[in-house]
Amino acid sequence: MLLLPFRNCCFDGVWCSQAFEYVPPECRGWVLESVAGILRSKGLFFVNVATIGSECGWPRYIANYLYWRVIRGRPVKFGEYIYWLELKHYKDWHYHSLVPFPRRLEKFIHRYFKPLAEHGEKGEYAAYLLEKS
Repeated sequence: MLLLPFRNCCFDGVWCSQAFEYVPPECRGWVLESVAGILRSKGLFFVNVATIGSECGWPRYIANYLYWRVIRGRPVKFGEYIYWLELKHYKDWHYHSLVPFPRRLEKFIHRYFKPLAEHGEKGEYAAYLLEKS
């Protein structure tokens, strides 16, 4: 998502489901700008984003953040969430880049897109249907 290999203005729409949570916090604006670049005029962009409430809740997130930042001494950024994931064929640490404050993200969104629809109650994923402005 960070280096989209497409020419400008070549898509009518982009669907980004369960993917934005892997974009590091400092790269979110760049990704939104890149998506806007590959969309045609009036192109549509659907994106949903993981919020702290949808993923783990604030108390657990703060404990996780302090564990990685203070105890383990890792350079995690606010919004990054690293947790142990154990599935049938996968056992390892898993990374998500959560959106602590969806309204802050919306400031980036409004630079490139006009919102057509939004959904996201407290504790849920935030979902947006956007039109390239």
